[in-house]
Amino acid sequence: MLQSIVELANDGILVFNDRLGVEYANRTISQITGYEHARIMGMTITDLLGNESRALFEDIFSHPEKYGEKNCTEIRLPTASGEIRNAEICIALATPPDGADRAYAYVRDLTDEKRTGNELRAANEFFKNLISSSVDGIIAADMKGNIFIFNQGAENLTGYTAQEVIGKVHITRIYPEGVARDIMRKLRSPEDGGIGKFNPSQLNLVSKNGEEIPFQLS
Repeated sequence: MLQSIVELANDGILVFNDRLGVEYANRTISQITGYEHARIMGMTITDLLGNESRALFEDIFSHPEKYGEKNCTEIRLPTASGEIRNAEICIALATPPDGADRAYAYVRDLTDEKRTGNELRAANEFFKNLISSSVDGIIAADMKGNIFIFNQGAENLTGYTAQEVIGKVHITRIYPEGVARDIMRKLRSPEDGGIGKFNPSQLNLVSKNGEEIPFQLS
């Protein structure tokens, strides 16, 4: 029953001996590495997971006192097809009843997670550059009125710098009295374009020196 549970685990699970020979591998290891189970059972853990962590694999047997219950690290894992995948490997040492030390490795594939993270960072950087380089003033505030975007166009329009405004100036300060609250009311209303939307309107901004500047809000 225990082996059935291990076979169904989402993480890859390996058992290897002090000669680094693989003694057990669950089916997830085959899915991650692309190797058939029979092939894996004839490999060393460095054959399977690459030489990047060889020192760790060897050291955990020769100097177990240096390690706690579990030691985790990220590796670049070469697959059967030659693809390099990102993975986290956690290793724990155990001494079974037969007295022969064995190590247990838990392998989690991070490739898709890292790819998604990289894509999100690239998208965020793209939109950040797009906002920053826009000639139009772009100002964004959260539902509490705290400004978190204030681009170069907004700086040119108001005389404030982003450093002076972001996280420091409430949105009501850059509009004439009552205007910011009226905008928020309309954004929450199903009228005027629908909830979360605002029909383009001619309004005024209050610059750093107190001058009212006409602009179109959209």
